[in-house]
Amino acid sequence: MNLSSHQYYDLISDTIESKMKNGELKEALQAFLIDHKIGLCESTAGKNHHNYPGGLIEHTYNVLSMSLLISEKYQNGYLHLDLVIAASILHDVGKIKTSMSKKTEDLLPHPLMSVLMVKNYLDMYDIPETYKNEIFNCITTHSLNEKDDLPLGCMHMLEAYIVHQADGIDAYLPNGLSALSKIDPGGHTNDAKFPNTLYKSDNL
Repeated sequence: MNLSSHQYYDLISDTIESKMKNGELKEALQAFLIDHKIGLCESTAGKNHHNYPGGLIEHTYNVLSMSLLISEKYQNGYLHLDLVIAASILHDVGKIKTSMSKKTEDLLPHPLMSVLMVKNYLDMYDIPETYKNEIFNCITTHSLNEKDDLPLGCMHMLEAYIVHQADGIDAYLPNGLSALSKIDPGGHTNDAKFPNTLYKSDNL
């Protein structure tokens, strides 16, 4: 999809309204989106992917749509769809602040910043502490730590695993496709934005 930042924002807001069942969480998310609309629509998603103004909201929508596709494909009554939606939307919101300062990101990685930004909104609504903690677990474990290749915490929720996988696909696949576009069939590349050596098929 090639949409404007505001169109991605509207799609995310519409998904909250049409898909979520928990009214309190729905209101908390919409309040957060309204208060952070400019930051979400103008920020980059960071130096490694979607590194352009509006990249954050585009990446957020992509993760949300893929996470929903996966969840609805495998839903058997045991996946919490509201949790998947909330975590998908909130997983990178900390980049609104950390993308402006390397020091901020070094001292407070964006998943933790996301939790700090989101917590005040969740606290304003009648959302159980256990529910908040599930959301926080999904947020803090979505991102790989570049130093030891481990998530910032442990994934204890299947919903967290879904968001983690969707985030990884949208972060790495566009970079991989871009890298392949620069080489001949049968060649390989060590593009710095992709974690492994990539080989382009001989048979394209």
